[in-house]
Amino acid sequence: DLSRIIIDIPKDKKNGDYSCNIAFLLTKELKSKPMDIAGEIANKIDDDIIDRVEVANPGFINYLFKLRIYLLSNINTILDSGKIMVRVIMVMMKE
Repeated sequence: DLSRIIIDIPKDKKNGDYSCNIAFLLTKELKSKPMDIAGEIANKIDDDIIDRVEVANPGFINYLFKLRIYLLSNINTILDSGKIMVRVIMVMMKE
C-alpha cells in the first residue's frame, strides 16, 4: 500500500533534507530487519541531485540533496512561496 510510505522533512537537519519509512513497511514481506532493508535500499540509490543517503536507527532512510541542484530544481516552488509571504506581510502592514 503506497499510501503508507511517508517522505518527511526531519525535525533535526542533521538527519538530512528528507526521511523515508519504507524499510519498516517491507519488514514482513522481506522477512528482514528495517536497518538491513534500509541499508540495501540506500546502497542502490545513485542520483546526481543527492549528496548523501544515510540509514538511521531504527531503519529510516535519510537523504541530503546537493543544495545548488535542489534549489534550481525547486526554484518555482521557492519563488511562489516567497510571493505568498510578501502578500501576507503587506496585508499585515495595512492592518
